[in-house]
Amino acid sequence: MKAHTIVLAGNGSYSNRGCEAILRGTTTLLRSQLGECRFISNYFPTPGSHDEENEIDPLIIHRPFPLLKKYSLAWFEEQITRKVFQKPYDFIRVTRTFRHSLRDADAVLMLGGDNFSLDYPNSDVHFGLCRLAIEADVPVVIWGASIGPFDNNPPYEQWAVKELSKVNLICARETATLQYLAGNGITKNVILSADPAFFLQPSSLELPTNIEKALVDGCIGLNLSPLLNRFMKISGIHSNLSAWIKVASEIVSSLLSHLSLPILLVPHVTSEVGYISRDDYLFLYQVAKMLNEPERIFILNPNLNSSQTKWVISQVRVFAGARTHSTLAAISTCVPTICIGYSMKARGIAKDVYGHLDWLISGQDLVNDPDALQDRLDKLLSQEDEIRLQLRQINPVMLQRARTAAHKVANIIEDCGVDE
Repeated sequence: MKAHTIVLAGNGSYSNRGCEAILRGTTTLLRSQLGECRFISNYFPTPGSHDEENEIDPLIIHRPFPLLKKYSLAWFEEQITRKVFQKPYDFIRVTRTFRHSLRDADAVLMLGGDNFSLDYPNSDVHFGLCRLAIEADVPVVIWGASIGPFDNNPPYEQWAVKELSKVNLICARETATLQYLAGNGITKNVILSADPAFFLQPSSLELPTNIEKALVDGCIGLNLSPLLNRFMKISGIHSNLSAWIKVASEIVSSLLSHLSLPILLVPHVTSEVGYISRDDYLFLYQVAKMLNEPERIFILNPNLNSSQTKWVISQVRVFAGARTHSTLAAISTCVPTICIGYSMKARGIAKDVYGHLDWLISGQDLVNDPDALQDRLDKLLSQEDEIRLQLRQINPVMLQRARTAAHKVANIIEDCGVDE
C-alpha cells in the first residue's frame, strides 16, 4: 500500500517551539491512524531558520514559503500589494509553492494553532490556501485550531464564515472555538479536538549543574515573551519593549521577594538572527541581567528543541507562561500552570483544562500590578497536589479528543479513495 502524503500548511519555523510541537504531535497522531505517512511541510519561515538542516524525521519534506528579503524589490512590491490593494501576503509566490505540494497530496492539514483569527495580520493567506486545496479537489482540514473571533470586523466575519463552511473538517482545539463557530451557524464540519502538542513526547537531556539543582530542589518555571508588549499599555500609552522589560523585571522581582523558590526562565520562541522583539531568550536575558540574581534566577539554553524544552518544563514544580505552547508543555505533563493570556485561545484552553479561569491572568493585569503573578502563584502552590491530580484526570480526555479527530481525518482520506 502506498504511503499517504499529507501536506502540513501554514505553520511557522521550529525556532518557535510551539510550531515544532504542533507538527511533531500531528505526525505522531496521523501515523497512529494511517500507518506510514510522508509529510510535506509548507510553512512560513523566519529569517535565518534552519528547519530542514535540523530535521530529525526523514519523512518530513520541508518546502517553506518564500521569505522576502527586507527592502528588496519583491519586498516593496509585497508592501504595496498588501497595504494599498489589501491583498494577502505575497500570495503569488505562496501559491506557486503550495500548488507544487498539492500535486502529491492526499490531504491538507492547516496548522499553526490560531492563524484563522484577527490576532495576526495575514489570516487571508490561510483562507487562500484552503481555497486552493478545495479547487484542487484535495481534502482540507483546519487542524487543532482556535478560530476567531472576527466580530470586530462584521463584513470580514460574514466572509470568513462562508469560507470556513467549505472545508472538509475543522478540528477545534477548545470549546470556546466550538461555541463561536456554532454561534455563526458552523456545526456540520466541526469536531472538538485538542491541541496536537499534547502528543509531543518529552526528551530528557543533561543540563548545567545549577539548573539541574534548581529542578531537583523545586523551582518556578516562567515564560514571558516580548510579544506581550503588543497587547498591553504602560502608563496609559502603548508600551515599548524597554518599558516592558522593566515591568517584566518588576514581576520577577516580586516573585523573588515573596516566594522562596528559585526561578527558571524558559524561552519558547527564539530568533536565529537576534531580533529581541521576536526572541524570548534575548528578552528574558535582559530581564535577568537587570535583576542580577545569578544564585536564584536561571535561564534555559535557547538551542533546545521542543521535546527537550517540554522535558525541562515537566521537571519544574509550577509553571507560568505567556507562550501558549509553553503552558501546554506544562499542562500535558501535569505541572500546575498559570496561563498568561491575551486572546480567546488562552481563555479557551484554560477553561477546558481547569473548568474555570482562576489560573488565567492577562498581560495587562501584570502591567497594572506586578505583584499579581506572585499572588496567583502563591495560591497555585497552596493547591499544588489538588491541581496535579486534576491535570492527571483531564490529560487522558485531551489525548482522546485528539485521537478522535485524527481518526476522523483518516476517514476523510479513505472516503476520498486514496487507498484504491
